[in-house]
Amino acid sequence: MGDHKADTDENTTCKGYCPQCGADRVADIVGSRTHKEHWTEDKLGTMSATETYRILQCCGCEKLYVQREQWLSGYEDGPYQEIDPVTGKEILVYKPWVTYWPSPEKREKPDWMSKLHNGMPRGLLDEVYGALNADHRVLAAIGIRTVLDHMMVWKGVDAALPFEKKLDAFQEKGFLAKNDKQILSKLIDAGSAAAHRDWKPEQEGLSRLFDGMENFLERALRIENEVDEIEVPPKPERPKKGKTDSGS
Repeated sequence: MGDHKADTDENTTCKGYCPQCGADRVADIVGSRTHKEHWTEDKLGTMSATETYRILQCCGCEKLYVQREQWLSGYEDGPYQEIDPVTGKEILVYKPWVTYWPSPEKREKPDWMSKLHNGMPRGLLDEVYGALNADHRVLAAIGIRTVLDHMMVWKGVDAALPFEKKLDAFQEKGFLAKNDKQILSKLIDAGSAAAHRDWKPEQEGLSRLFDGMENFLERALRIENEVDEIEVPPKPERPKKGKTDSGS
């Protein structure tokens, strides 16, 4: 059985994760709505769940965003030991699961991404970073492999080749040094493990995969774009044989 209640917050402000200013920023509660459910399970007895959505507006930059707070009896985030400010004794504190939309960035996009031309790989990179920020680690790892695959095809490698053959062809075209090939092979294998071997990378390991992808793409794509943007004066035309400046 469930029930709904609007405007449940007694306070007019709270702290949230502003997508522009960061964590623990004071925000005005523009509106909120809570949904509660109660039910009985044979082994666990009476259970309850509470879900609250809040529309928040950052008191600093005035950005609007959504906070979702969830409670489930027996499965709250915790418990944590804290000191009661009144009694001074240790108490167990259960905290709700809190998520946000837009999702907080777990990793800032490199500055050079803004200089890439529209299309591949810019759009695909945006999706990969979106998976990372949403904590979809398997999809993020697969996405890294997909970015590298598309990049090689974009540079003229046959799309029908398997990954190892693509790396060989990519190296033959002069885009890869020996160390680069080993690193890209590792990144591609990690994506394959996530896709086919039920592997979910830890956050630290995934961060290293992004390090490797960014390091290579920066050199392979950013530098190329910056060189293309350099305005080099054209070569002067040479006078044709048999003609002089005086025209005689």
